[in-house]
Amino acid sequence: MANKLRDCLLVGVLCICGTAAAETDVKDNDWWWNDAWWNDGQIEVPDNYPVETSWTSYKHGGVEVPALVARPAGDGKYPAVLFQHGRRGLDDGIQRHVRRVAARGFVVLAPDIYAAHFIGTHPIEHDYELEKDVNAAVDGITDFPDDAEGPIVDELGRTTAVVNVAVSADLTPSELKAL
Repeated sequence: MANKLRDCLLVGVLCICGTAAAETDVKDNDWWWNDAWWNDGQIEVPDNYPVETSWTSYKHGGVEVPALVARPAGDGKYPAVLFQHGRRGLDDGIQRHVRRVAARGFVVLAPDIYAAHFIGTHPIEHDYELEKDVNAAVDGITDFPDDAEGPIVDELGRTTAVVNVAVSADLTPSELKAL
């Protein structure tokens, strides 16, 4: 008897729900809704900027860590990004990725931690000591060009031991390191 009552209630609820119309009109959602994407699969084309690059370095302990800086050419303030290479190092292919990020409107600092320690590409073992050189790069953010926006760190992605961070508002270096 309990099962029959449960089944009747379930059918009743389903009938009531079935008469409710789905809301298809988007109201007050203009800040995030995009009909072209939702209906037609179109993605808005991002701004693209010509890129200028230069090499810099920063000290960590007794090691001089070389780093590629890529940024949109010309005037303007742009958010800063710390770009850390993976196992293959900061070779020509990875430097192209750095320039692609800069072309979308970011100032990019890409340290080459392998070159700093004379390590070839694709090392077998992960060396956790090298992560300290990456962490020290946060100090390098304070040396970005004057027209880079101040720092805040957001995690962009993670692979085993590598975290990519976007840097784009006001935090002190010690606050950045605490994140």
